[in-house]
Amino acid sequence: MCTKDTRNMMKSKQVLFIFLVSVLFLLKVSDASASPQGLLIVTTFPNIADEIKQIACEGDVVISIAPYGVDPHSYQLTPENIELLSKADVIISTAHAPFEISIGEMVRNKELKGALIEIPKLEEIKILINPSTGKPNYHMPIYDPHNYKAFIKRVANTLAMLNPKCYQTYMEKAEKILQEVRDITSNASFTNLVAVADSPPTQYAVAWLGIKVKYLLIKEHGVSATPSDLLKIEEAISKGEVKLAVILSPTSQAVSKKLEALAKKYGIPILYVPAPFSRGTIPEKLKVIIAQLKKIQFQTPSRTQRQVVNTLASANLAFQASLLTFTLYLMLISLKFVRKTRSPLLTKLERLVMSALLVESALLAYFTNTTWFLVMASAAVAYGALSAVIAARRLFFLAGASAHSALLAAVIAIPLTETLGLGSQQLWSIIVGILLTYTVGYMINRGIKSDIATAVFVSATASISVLAIYYVLTNYSLESDIWAIIVGDPLLARWSDALYSTVIALIILMTVVLTFREQVCIGTERDCVALTGLRIKLYDWLFFTLLGLATVALIRTAGFVLEHVLILLPASIALSTSKGSLNVILTSIYVSTVSSLYALYLGVLLNHSPAAIAGIILLTIYLASLAWKVRK
Repeated sequence: MCTKDTRNMMKSKQVLFIFLVSVLFLLKVSDASASPQGLLIVTTFPNIADEIKQIACEGDVVISIAPYGVDPHSYQLTPENIELLSKADVIISTAHAPFEISIGEMVRNKELKGALIEIPKLEEIKILINPSTGKPNYHMPIYDPHNYKAFIKRVANTLAMLNPKCYQTYMEKAEKILQEVRDITSNASFTNLVAVADSPPTQYAVAWLGIKVKYLLIKEHGVSATPSDLLKIEEAISKGEVKLAVILSPTSQAVSKKLEALAKKYGIPILYVPAPFSRGTIPEKLKVIIAQLKKIQFQTPSRTQRQVVNTLASANLAFQASLLTFTLYLMLISLKFVRKTRSPLLTKLERLVMSALLVESALLAYFTNTTWFLVMASAAVAYGALSAVIAARRLFFLAGASAHSALLAAVIAIPLTETLGLGSQQLWSIIVGILLTYTVGYMINRGIKSDIATAVFVSATASISVLAIYYVLTNYSLESDIWAIIVGDPLLARWSDALYSTVIALIILMTVVLTFREQVCIGTERDCVALTGLRIKLYDWLFFTLLGLATVALIRTAGFVLEHVLILLPASIALSTSKGSLNVILTSIYVSTVSSLYALYLGVLLNHSPAAIAGIILLTIYLASLAWKVRK
């Protein structure tokens, strides 16, 4: 009897439990239907999120992967980004940044379920041709109001299809935006002007107004300016062919400052275009552009401005003279190579020809561009002098590793400058770079072998550099492109940069000249020098200071990659071809300077990076010096 009652009670409890669960489930469904969840819309760029928020319905959530203030082209996806994308109902992308291409592949591989809208691939979007590369320009095509209207329509239709209950809201908001754009375009005055711009995104901002961007200082993101292009642009401005300079605002990048300086030099008006990745919607930015155009008065540069001296003609004459001189030098070297004897006459002729080559290389570079000449010559002298000290101290491995600390210092300087608000990036990079070099110097002075200390130093700086670059790219607005630090970009230097490089080079040269004898003695007979009472540690720390100063202060001129060549090869060549410490330092500076100055002119001639050509010239000379040494 008791057992039967117990079973009935258990059944009653089970029924009651099932009933309560069913009620709770129905209440949850009821709440969900009463307050429908909106769409999760994920955009790749932050400015696109601003556009979508204009038409979003209540309950919709719009999130950008790349935050404001960072360069989306260098952004890398994080695990949190992947998780967010996996939950997205709609993903909107410009489909050209590396991380956007990865997102597209994940959607096509069905790793992501969200509906993907890739702006350049929409049928209604008109893609312009980059005037410098002749290839499609995928940099923010919705800056063009006609493309923008097509984009807004497609987004509204997609959202309405996925969330039908907000259909009317999406359509009404979209129509309001479209009408605003129609009003903007109807009130705009169209012109027929040829313009020069600093970067590709400006093309869409002005092309619809009849402004033809014919020249670009930066052809593509991450591509350094070439000397030939810069000279052609300046010539076009001086002749009056270019009537307008179009510059992204704010003008924080070196390329923008360079174009701004050229425009002011020749008196052409400047149109400041709000950066596409800055805050605000496209209609707001278009209004800013139109307001500026109404105030700008277009005029042809004055007669004095158009009468620009064609220095390239003088440079061509100097180059022809250099070819004759170099041919004579090869003949002299060939005679010495075959005869294997020293002739006083041949030696005097060789020195005379070498002096002529130095003068001719200086004239070539000077006639090409005075600012570039000063920047390249300064870096060459600094690295050539320091290279001789590195050879004397037999610390080639450490010198090669110093470029890693320079890269880390240049990157760390960005958040330090932004956070503290004191000093400049250049100042902080020098301080951090010298301190990093002191670190490995301290390890060596504590008895750790230089090779082991350097190996540990390289491992640490390389690893931390990767972390620092990732952190900076995802958290800070860059005034200096990290890519320019890696490959070097001396052509965007201004007079202030040339003065800065010259001062650094003079400091290094004077210090090396005044202490070179002591450094040689320490490098060859350290124990004997210690017995004389010379303060060796003082010269050690002086060497580490010079190494840190040269690599960090001039990294934007040579670049992280090429610094290895410019620091190591000049002295290596000098050791193969010269005898005596004085001849080594003179040869090192000579080879470095002549190679860099000729590289500047050849860069113009070949329309390629002068820094890279300088490295190739030095490498060629080094191989030739090895052959000469073996022959002897």
